[in-house]
Amino acid sequence: MKKKGTKDLSSRLFPKQKILIKSASIDMSIHKINFKLLYLTVFIIFTFCQSKSETEIIRRSDRSPGLAAQSVETREKDFRQSEKTVGNPTPASTETTKTPYLVYKVVDGDTFWMRDQNNLETKVRLIGIDGPETRNTRKKKKGYYGNEAKVYLQSLILDRYVFIEQDVRSRDQYGRLLAYVYTENNLFVNADLIANGYAVIMSVPPNVKHQDEFFNLQQQARKNRAGMWGRE
Repeated sequence: MKKKGTKDLSSRLFPKQKILIKSASIDMSIHKINFKLLYLTVFIIFTFCQSKSETEIIRRSDRSPGLAAQSVETREKDFRQSEKTVGNPTPASTETTKTPYLVYKVVDGDTFWMRDQNNLETKVRLIGIDGPETRNTRKKKKGYYGNEAKVYLQSLILDRYVFIEQDVRSRDQYGRLLAYVYTENNLFVNADLIANGYAVIMSVPPNVKHQDEFFNLQQQARKNRAGMWGRE
């Protein structure tokens, strides 16, 4: 038998507890909504950053075709390629060498600095050849016939005007302009260095327009023991 007043006490206490429970439930719902909003915000930001990153990669790839898809190791391996057997020689062309450039510094047997008529300076790397180094670098040691190759290139182009011809890729990974070079009397400098034994061929696709000619010239230079080949 219940004591008198128990029912009245229950009716007074339970409504308050119900209100507290409902309040707690509302607070939990609000926290869940806030968490979902936070998650949605983070997801949107992440998606935007990822999209921007992919767009930047595509742009870089467009500026430098083929480089974006290659690893550093692959590019370095391609850059060090040397002799390659090929077919018939390709005749030299001077169709794209109408603008004169003044050579004001020769770095070594395959690299030099030039400036145009507006004094814009450009570092040039000769396509399709590799001259011996004149000093030790991080990647290559000083090579036999390095100083001789530099002096010979100076005798051909230093303080003189030259004309350039380009291939598929215009610049290398170091930002240097890649070019076939001709003197004012139409001497093909890249070919001349190979023919006289001051450089060896180095074919780096896609710039292989004259590799056939270069290969034949190197074979002849070795046969004649020209320049560095005299040491064999």
